[in-house]
Amino acid sequence: MGNVARGVRIQVKCRGQPGHGSLFIEDTAAEKLQRVINSFLAFRAEQKKIFDSDPEQSVGKMITVNLTKIEGGSQVNVVPTELTACAW
Repeated sequence: MGNVARGVRIQVKCRGQPGHGSLFIEDTAAEKLQRVINSFLAFRAEQKKIFDSDPEQSVGKMITVNLTKIEGGSQVNVVPTELTACAW
């Protein structure tokens, strides 16, 4: 693992239209958060590809992103107004 740099916590909050879980709600927090998460994971995949292709590379020299936490909602049948994701 050597050469591990200090990390930075990233927290993203997305707000959207709430409603009952049985309906097709448009413009939800989940749809917005999905775009953010997909962007993080695409960047992570690019960095991993660079890391894997260079035996001289060390993790401490790379920018790594890992999704570590997703929060939101209070009931299983309600589309939440806000969702939060954390990455490290």
